[in-house]
Amino acid sequence: MTREKIKMACNLSAIILTIALLQAVTSMTPKKRPNLNPTKADGSKQCETKKGAKGLCVHETLCTEDHRLLEGGNIPDSAVRQTPSCNAKQNEWCCVLQKVVTPKPVVKTNSGCKAIKEDFCPWCVSLFRNQELESDSSSLFCAGVMIGTKVVLTAATCYVASSNQTGLWARIPGSSEPETYHTIRYRIAHPSYVSGSRENDFALFILENELTWNVDNYGACLGLGGPIKDACFAFGYDYQDKFVSTLVSVAQGPCKNNAGEAKDVSCGTPIGDEVCAVALGAPVVCRGDTDDLLVYGIVRSPCRESKALLGQLEFSSSWIQAELSKLNLSESNYMFK
Repeated sequence: MTREKIKMACNLSAIILTIALLQAVTSMTPKKRPNLNPTKADGSKQCETKKGAKGLCVHETLCTEDHRLLEGGNIPDSAVRQTPSCNAKQNEWCCVLQKVVTPKPVVKTNSGCKAIKEDFCPWCVSLFRNQELESDSSSLFCAGVMIGTKVVLTAATCYVASSNQTGLWARIPGSSEPETYHTIRYRIAHPSYVSGSRENDFALFILENELTWNVDNYGACLGLGGPIKDACFAFGYDYQDKFVSTLVSVAQGPCKNNAGEAKDVSCGTPIGDEVCAVALGAPVVCRGDTDDLLVYGIVRSPCRESKALLGQLEFSSSWIQAELSKLNLSESNYMFK
């Protein structure tokens, strides 16, 4: 073998050895995992999704569908990843940033609550679910009652029914914007809720923004100091999904003997020829020590065999007051004076 060939062979061996060493070092170096948190991404351009959520333009690999804007509800991929305000050629997506983990404090704009004299419901709430708002009643699933300007008192059964939804909204016909759908950002269910007997069947839904009333900026007055009276008005819907009342006689205990034992349950039966139009989560109003009608309970089931299950606020008054206090609502915001 000539000297030149020996030299070329040695150089080739050295090159092969160098490549092998580089491959070995590369395989030993841990691979950097992609950062799936858009708040730590390099993207700096702000954007906004169709749902109005704020975000950043980041590479599609940094934007996942795991972000949740509702406790218990998922945002679909199409709502999280959107390109209109970002650079589609660079595979950039508008990635939602915020995650709601705690409710925003309620801002007190006024004190007091509104008691009523007749069977109309200025603070009744219609609750809607599903990804898109429908023009008909297909997404209407529960009712509730406004406390103050941001809190909706309803049934814990409605809390369960609203899990795994892509969006939740509230509409308040008695407000200054009766057709507006207010976004619900947080929900709280009674920790001792029993789905079988329906004991402690109460929940609070908190709106993202405060609403305004037509005349008085007040919500409902709650009757927390006593049981549901002998005769009360329970609210529900007519065939046009408008709130209507049903006069019911109230008996303590469940409507059926085998419905389980719950200390806070009553049974309402329509009086006379009344049509039993009551809705899950709607308020039950009774006269207190005066002629004023206060909210003493929440409907726990629609009428079955002309009987409706009602829940008394009295036994959950401590929990209700504690949660409202956390939301900066004092007793003057919901107790009748």
